[in-house]
Order: sequence, then structure tokens, then C-alpha cells
Amino acid sequence: MTYPDTTYPNTPLRIDIPVKLDDVKAVYSVAALSFEEDLPASLFHLGLITNDIADWGATSEVVVVFHANAGHVMLDDAAYSADRGIETGNPYKKLVTNLMSRGVHVELCGASAKVHHYGNGDLIPGIEINTDAMARTTQLVQQGFVKNHRRLGPGPQPGASVSRCGPCGASDRSAGDGRAPRQPVFSSTEIWRFIEMSENTTGKVTNGMLLAAAEAVAGQADVSAPGASLLPAVENLRASSATTPVAVARAAADDGVATRKPDDLVQAVQEAMWQPVCPDSMS
Repeated sequence: MTYPDTTYPNTPLRIDIPVKLDDVKAVYSVAALSFEEDLPASLFHLGLITNDIADWGATSEVVVVFHANAGHVMLDDAAYSADRGIETGNPYKKLVTNLMSRGVHVELCGASAKVHHYGNGDLIPGIEINTDAMARTTQLVQQGFVKNHRRLGPGPQPGASVSRCGPCGASDRSAGDGRAPRQPVFSSTEIWRFIEMSENTTGKVTNGMLLAAAEAVAGQADVSAPGASLLPAVENLRASSATTPVAVARAAADDGVATRKPDDLVQAVQEAMWQPVCPDSMS
């Protein structure tokens, strides 16, 4: 019996559209973290453009504005741990400070900071707070900057409607054709967020906790029908996001690494979850 060649394609690479710029003026708007494997795509792509600038020997002004659901990336270790309910500090800090050392100007949206109760003293040193992301990016575009927008996951289908809550960035997205919104993908990043919410931690993550997270996600999907999704339905996403950290917390307790054991674990997880509601003063 012969088998198909399953080795990874290894044909020669040719750059058909080479790009070399003498000057780069760009502003990046980052409202949420999409990931390439375990690396935030926005930070990865900023690394690419800074590498390009260095290779070209170009002059540059590169600004990145974090806002909405990406604001926590700007926090120092102590504030990040307090905000996310962990003890390990900001895992993105070195990536951010490396970009800053290479000339990228990093800013946090003032409206998002207000919503999340972030002060200047909570941020990684060197990061500045602007009035709000919309005003700042508009200002820079008027000054000749090219705007690049990084968003979480794929955009809506043609005809879709998106309503978005001003400074918070919370959205209610419909598919526009009567179908449910697109199915989200639970990556290792989401699993880590579940662990952050699970009332652990001594700073340790056990195999039992990872297994509990995976089983909790898988257990919420109905795979009885041919072609059914392996993931929970998107309309139950918030319930899924609450169920999984409860399972992880129980596994942490069983494995002896939980530092807190609330009387009502489900309520504790609910209280730790972000609520997509703007304060009345900002609506």
C-alpha cells in the first residue's frame, strides 16, 4: 500500500510584491486580543513592522493605542494581578516594553481607563493615557498617520449588524441572515483566562486543572448530530465562560493548590466576570 506524502510543503518562497519604505507614520488601534498560537497577534505584528523599519533604515513614528477589552495589557505586574485575580503579574509586559525600547509609542485610552478604574500609577512605566481612542486616532490620521485596526476574530458577514457600546466596546452582533453569530474558538488563551477566574492560585497550574478546563468546554457541546460543532453554542457563551472556571477551581482544590475556597464558588466566579454595561455617566 502506498501512502500520500504528508510532509509539510517546502516549495521555494518568492516575494512577488516587495515593499521598502523610507518613512513610516502609523497608528495601531487594539481593542481586543486575537492570538496566533499563544502570542497576541497585535504585538506580533507590531514586532514585524518594527523589524521592517530597522531593515529598511527608515524614519518612523509608530503609535499603538490600547482600549476596550485590551486595556489590561497596559497594567504593571501588581495592577494586572489584582485586575485579573492572579499572582503571576502581567505576561505581556516584556513584549510591550520591548516594543517601547524600539521606538513604539504606547498609549491607553482614557475612556477605557475610566471604565476599568485604571490610574496612571497602575500602568507599565512610560505608557501614557490619552483622552480616548477615537479622538486620538482621528487626531493622528489628520496628522498623516495611517490607521491600522486590530480586532478580535473575524468580522461580521455581509449584511450583519453591529451595535457597540461607546467607550467600553461591548457589542451585540447578529449574523444578518437569521443565523446565529459565528462560532467562537476556544484557544489555550481562553483556557488560561478560565484558570485566572477560578479562585486558584499558588501560582501553580496542574494537569488536573487543564484537564478540567478542557472537559468542561467539551462537555457543553452536543455532538450527537452528524457535523455538529465540537464547541459550545455561541448563544451560550457567557454560561460556558462561567461553567469552566468553576470546574477549574474545583480541580485546583482537589490538587491542593487553591488558596481560596469561597462558600459559593459559582457566585464567586459570577462576581469575577466582566459585565458589558457602561456607567450611566458614559452611556
